[in-house]
Amino acid sequence: MSNTKMRLSAQTAASLKTPLPEYFKQRPQAGIVHLGLGAFHRAHQAWYTHKVLEQFGGDWRIIGVSLRSSNAREQLQTQDNLYTLEVRDGNSTQREIIGAISEVIVAPESPERVIQTIASATTHVVTLTITEKGYCLSSASGELDLSHPEIQNDLQQPNSPLTALGFLAAALAQRKMQNRSGLTILSCDNIAANGKKLRAALLKFCQQLDPALADWVDENCRFPCSMVDRIVPASSETDIHQLKRDCAYEDRAAVFTEPFSQWVIEQNFAGAVPAWDKVGAEYVSDVAPFEAMKLRLLNASHSAIAYMGAVMAYQTVDEFIANATLRQFIAELMHEEAAPTLSLPASFDLAAYEQQLLQRFANSALRHRCQQIAMDGSQKIPNRLLPILRWQLNNNKQSWRTSAAIAAWLRYLMGKDETGNAYPINDPMSARFSEVYEKAAGDSSAIVTSMLSLQEIFPIELHNNARVVAEITDWLNAFRQQGILAALEAKN
Repeated sequence: MSNTKMRLSAQTAASLKTPLPEYFKQRPQAGIVHLGLGAFHRAHQAWYTHKVLEQFGGDWRIIGVSLRSSNAREQLQTQDNLYTLEVRDGNSTQREIIGAISEVIVAPESPERVIQTIASATTHVVTLTITEKGYCLSSASGELDLSHPEIQNDLQQPNSPLTALGFLAAALAQRKMQNRSGLTILSCDNIAANGKKLRAALLKFCQQLDPALADWVDENCRFPCSMVDRIVPASSETDIHQLKRDCAYEDRAAVFTEPFSQWVIEQNFAGAVPAWDKVGAEYVSDVAPFEAMKLRLLNASHSAIAYMGAVMAYQTVDEFIANATLRQFIAELMHEEAAPTLSLPASFDLAAYEQQLLQRFANSALRHRCQQIAMDGSQKIPNRLLPILRWQLNNNKQSWRTSAAIAAWLRYLMGKDETGNAYPINDPMSARFSEVYEKAAGDSSAIVTSMLSLQEIFPIELHNNARVVAEITDWLNAFRQQGILAALEAKN
């Protein structure tokens, strides 16, 4: 077999003299279970854990759990669970091989193994990247939706769960029964107060199953809030082939990311945790200001870019931000409307952070696809754009840019870009949206009124606010009649 066709593994690395992490050869035990083994986890939490293992050792490898598909296991298993992390910045590239993952379990195939692994005495921490929809929360209230079909399944069949909450409850019931310690359960998803919401949802779920279990979880487990930040586009076949050409091995699990990385964690642990704070993460008493900053500056801007960009037939974020009018719009959305809503330490240089974000968006090596960011808007809009809009309204400030971003989402949901090309709408509420748009029969005012009445997304105060309805309707009409770029240029 030629080198160019060799799959990454410990043996391949040895034959190519590619350095492996020193800890990988010592095979430390796992102490972390991670739910939701996607590219972001491999480029973020697993990378921080890799650095801890490199510098300090310890039994902190990760058992990854795929809650849906077997893709991650198929990618990693034949590679001895090794993968390449490639950091791209313009024309420069840095690579390292990560060995922090010890095993991958596919939950639908082996639910009992997932439960046993979380319940194991060697497990101290559970981390989660399951996306907003994985928590089964009501968008309107932020609380667990007990009517969710998968939650109903997990309450009726607690030993064959489908959701992260179901697996956690089943495993914690075993830990309670076996007199084991509680766990640090760490949400790493883009949800404001993610730890608090995870705790409330899990306690509500456990209360339905067994009130004594809910009491035990409340007393013994900790749910720190966290803020995570690193742009990790979905890996493409082009990325995989380029890596193969450069490194002489094939890596189907490789991840491609930017130099910037941030992890802010509330110092609220049930027991031992890795020394993430010694390798770049920050432990703080209150994550909320950092969470809000990330959601309202980076994530809100990303959503605006994604919906406007997809409608304008831009493929990637850097293509969008290269247009001076569009870059100015995003810069003003951040500085004029999002930044005033934040309460950060006086020492924090917010203007520099905003400029850094614009530079990150312009990183042409990332090729971060607008359509990837555009997914699941119904779950993202409430956390990203609506807090900005509500603050501006409550303080009687201008909000036209935020309204324009929401209007861009409504234009995006029409499923066709400005060149006439159709694209699918990937959203758990897509069927509901189709009903709204069909009933509105192309009338922008009817679309806005009906969409803002969806209380799973929009609080009633926005639906009842004449200024908001008029502003979003005007922008949607302008985007449809003039196109997004012309409409923004006309405003300036």
